[in-house]
Amino acid sequence: MNENSIRVRCAPGLETIVARELDKLSLKSTPGGAGELLLHGPMELVPILNRHLGSALRVEIELARFTAKKLPELERKLTRQVPWRDWFSRELPLAIRAKSKKSRIYHSGAIKERALSASKQPLLSEPLEHAGAELRIEAKNDEFALWLDTTGAPLHRRGYRLESTKAPLREDLAFALLELLGDSAKGEPLLDPMCGSGTLAIEHIWRSLGYLPGAHRTFRFQLFKPFSDYRPDAIHKPSTSEVVSYGSDRNRGAIAAAQKNAQRAGVHASLHFAESALKSSPWWKEAKIVACNPPWGHRVSKNKDLRPLYQSLAEKVSTRRFAVASANRKAIASMGVDFAQRHRIGFNGVDVELASTEPSQAVEKGPTLSR
Repeated sequence: MNENSIRVRCAPGLETIVARELDKLSLKSTPGGAGELLLHGPMELVPILNRHLGSALRVEIELARFTAKKLPELERKLTRQVPWRDWFSRELPLAIRAKSKKSRIYHSGAIKERALSASKQPLLSEPLEHAGAELRIEAKNDEFALWLDTTGAPLHRRGYRLESTKAPLREDLAFALLELLGDSAKGEPLLDPMCGSGTLAIEHIWRSLGYLPGAHRTFRFQLFKPFSDYRPDAIHKPSTSEVVSYGSDRNRGAIAAAQKNAQRAGVHASLHFAESALKSSPWWKEAKIVACNPPWGHRVSKNKDLRPLYQSLAEKVSTRRFAVASANRKAIASMGVDFAQRHRIGFNGVDVELASTEPSQAVEKGPTLSR
């Protein structure tokens, strides 16, 4: 079976957490650039990675790699060494992104023009999610690598969070935060006392029940010839709410959004939400784990001293396993919590810290992989 080079991309800083996910799938990876992991394997890994990975953003497969020092040589190799017809139907539009570093062919526009001509595909002017194919051409030191996006809309778009709040925690960061708590946290009652649109609570239930992060959506690879017979596995829908978790928020609109998202995610029977302030949440006694995304002082509570809020949170979680996501380093430091794990993530130009009070347990291997 042919081996392919595959690149998994994520938010910079999440590489070790994505590598941990790959390890659970019995897949070994090596670091690439910032926010990148590389692995080799059969083409059948593409659907598996897109459906299983919760803290990644996209999966790309390498179509070709060659050296070229002049435009005629580039044209010839793009025509002869790239398997365009093996992957694309004639009518599939193609968007091309190109960048060149320390190469004699340095003009990205010229690279894109030659690639589109060699492909004989119609031009996709806007690489919109699943509208067509998107190819990244990266040249460095005269070596060209062609990476085909197999994901489409980023993997954090699970399909359930259509209702949002002012500063929601993105799904990949929520998943990564829960990963810090380890597999032993699965199935334990969790409370998010500042739940916003409910992302953390929903991601916890999905992880606990064995839902795949990409089970509810489609992917760009479904447009390509090698995957024309792809049929996703049926979505697992447990008949009982064997896992229960909680969310509260002082904003009534946030609670309404969280309830709608939980309904869309298919886990509303496992989640209980209440409108309440931090200290008065009715679920403190039931929760064994607390995970939350407090205000950072950027879009919410801008220019306010948030240390009293974070300190109040620290008082409530002193006897529980705890995980927090925040870009407010001073407020986190004021909590006085002895975090066992800390990861700094690059997110929209902001350094976000993911921290937990307990290290992850030994990696548990997942079930047998299927497409």
